Amino acid sequence: APVPAPPGTVNATPGDGVVTIDWAPVSRADSYTLYWSNTAGFAPGGAGVTKIENIQATSYAHLSLTNGTAYYYLVTAVNTGGESVVSAEASATPLPPAPGAPANLTAHRAAAIVDPIAQVLRAVPCPAVFRLPDPAIHVSTGG
Repeated sequence: APVPAPPGTVNATPGDGVVTIDWAPVSRADSYTLYWSNTAGFAPGGAGVTKIENIQATSYAHLSLTNGTAYYYLVTAVNTGGESVVSAEASATPLPPAPGAPANLTAHRAAAIVDPIAQVLRAVPCPAVFRLPDPAIHVSTGG
């Protein structure tokens, strides 16, 4: 059988301590081989490269990873004719989940600021305009 083509699009999706790698199926592929490293631009067989063979699906969950560390991936398609050239490199950096929204919050009226201003405005004959030191703030009592 002819050697299969390489996987065309490889995606790496980070999670908490995990990266899920997926790719489009390749015609005539019997399995896939995944290569990974912590170094961008790596080549299969190089130092620090790990090879995971005989993957039967078009995705792989790379587990027990260190959050905050970048991982780089290449995928090949394999059949009885041999192994394809490598795919384009994909990368992801697993991260812990974002903190949840705060719970049990209570809003309180800022009476200490609003009430004194309202009292001053009620005591001023209408119409009146106040110009405060900040030119962006303009208070009018209407009228």
